[in-house]
Amino acid sequence: MKRRRKSPPVPKLIVCPVCNAPHNYLYYNDGKNKSQFLCKVCGHLFQAERRFRKNEKSKYFCPYCHHALFRWKARKEVTIYKCPNDDCQHRLQAEASLNPDERALQKKRSSQFKLCYQYREYHYKPQELVHSAPEEPVVELTRIHNSENVLGLILAFYVSFAVPARKTAAILKSVFNIKVSYQTVLNYAAAAAFYCHSFNLRNKGPVDSIQAGDETYIRILGKHQYVFFFISSKSLKITAYHVADNRGTQPAIIAMDEANRTAAPGQDIILVTDGNPSYPAGIHFLNAGGGDDPDIQHRKVIGLQNLDAESTQ
Repeated sequence: MKRRRKSPPVPKLIVCPVCNAPHNYLYYNDGKNKSQFLCKVCGHLFQAERRFRKNEKSKYFCPYCHHALFRWKARKEVTIYKCPNDDCQHRLQAEASLNPDERALQKKRSSQFKLCYQYREYHYKPQELVHSAPEEPVVELTRIHNSENVLGLILAFYVSFAVPARKTAAILKSVFNIKVSYQTVLNYAAAAAFYCHSFNLRNKGPVDSIQAGDETYIRILGKHQYVFFFISSKSLKITAYHVADNRGTQPAIIAMDEANRTAAPGQDIILVTDGNPSYPAGIHFLNAGGGDDPDIQHRKVIGLQNLDAESTQ
């Protein structure tokens, strides 16, 4: 039987902020990070404040109270900094917005409520923020053995009407007496997708100041994938379509950056999305200098009904 490794002792200066239990009734709840404590008396979970960190220089400061932010969590793709000031305006406003049930729950499980100001420093490299694109085709459309009319029929059935490749080949044979294999249908569609994608990127043109975005899941080779779409509010042109295996911050950044790539210099961009937290996190990254447009604003619409002022607007 494996014995649980003993937690290192907690500094004497630290006490539970709820029941004032001393340090010998506290233990580290996050292993080597030594930033999160759990009280054995009342079960309260809380974070280490800035003054208990060892020789850590301040890199960022809270925009509300100007306190130095401490490094709260560090992951491969992001480092999260947090404000330690309990009297910070951001924290006080967040606490005031809690309803009675949330206030009761917050006393028992404070970790479920992100009340303090947080700043996220992402570590994405430029080569990790590339818009998805079809693979280079195995056939050259200018050298195919069939006419352009046959190519048009194949794309009409397979793409426009979403008819499977085998059924498309069967329709062409039984209706038009055109003999093509289902693999030819797949090859033609893949080649057309490659050239259409290149054409779309080159000729997207200017975008509207307000764009709406969302993501939906699709199945590729039997596995769930996600495609992000952004569309201009007036011209109704699709400004970005990015495919990824998740709906996290990284693919959201790629889609939003592509949506604003052709924006005019100094143009203020408003992106309207749902409540997926990947969008505001991605906008935070882009406005911090990770993208080309520094003037992106976010508007959040929750649900199908106007349940708040922002969604109504």
